Amino acid sequence: MRILKVPAPAKLNLFLHLTGRRPDGYHNLQSAFVLINLCDELVFELIEEDEVRIEILDKRAGASFLNQKIDIPDNQNLVFRAATKLKEMAKLRGVEISGVMIRVEKQIPLGAGLGGGSSDCASTLMALNKIWNLELSCEELMQIGLSLGADVPFFIGGKSALVEGIGEILKPFHLNPLWFVLINPGFSISTPQVFTHPKLNRNFRVMDSDAIEKARAEINAGRFYGSNYLESAAFEIRPELANFLDFAKPLQLRMSGSGSSIFSMHVSFDDAETTYADLLAKLEEQKDIRSYECGVYKSYEKHPIFDVI
Repeated sequence: MRILKVPAPAKLNLFLHLTGRRPDGYHNLQSAFVLINLCDELVFELIEEDEVRIEILDKRAGASFLNQKIDIPDNQNLVFRAATKLKEMAKLRGVEISGVMIRVEKQIPLGAGLGGGSSDCASTLMALNKIWNLELSCEELMQIGLSLGADVPFFIGGKSALVEGIGEILKPFHLNPLWFVLINPGFSISTPQVFTHPKLNRNFRVMDSDAIEKARAEINAGRFYGSNYLESAAFEIRPELANFLDFAKPLQLRMSGSGSSIFSMHVSFDDAETTYADLLAKLEEQKDIRSYECGVYKSYEKHPIFDVI
């Protein structure tokens, strides 16, 4: 196998509660993660040269310049770091591997709270494990992934989960099929800036098993549970998000991750389509968010990469 194409889906945080701050400065959390059918595509091609090459292209329909290259320094590029780490591990184990050219075709916007970088990283680890015949277990890939990003293990696990710790603890969280209307406002929000902001919600609490089961039942009925603790800080950084959520009432919207994307949740496609039309009308009426992408997406029961590898 010299060429392999794999998907890298986005995720949504259906709720996100902070449960405490660790000595290393990171925050522990409890959050329900779900995969949706908004996907980047990664193409891996083995090459003769003993190196890792990366090309990232903007494939979003709303991109200013379709197929424009996105430049990310290697030390900040999770795909490059994942490939390099596996390459070094292979050499330490005496496994002979080829170099690789990786083309990342971006559909997931950057800095949007959708986990695009972490998902690309996870798909890179899983794809190279296959194409390089490394035979690493899922648990081994998760450990490598955690060293690269807190959300990476979730994507390797590949199904809806209650995520705890900094992202390394995954618990089963079965969800029925759900539909989402997703709005990306055309700007990004810095995750470190959100977590260090003085307005960050630090009313730490831990959900017990009864609360977790209640959350699951509410979500399966198409109702939000709890909150996203990061909204208060993100809305201070980009107040136009808060203004739009207020303007869009009574539509129920929530921010994913540290922002900037916001979404509604539905148990049927018809309900999602109705809300989509309502949101488009609201977006045309307001003046805070002028450059946006909006679409309807469905949850995945499992990571679509499992159908490929």
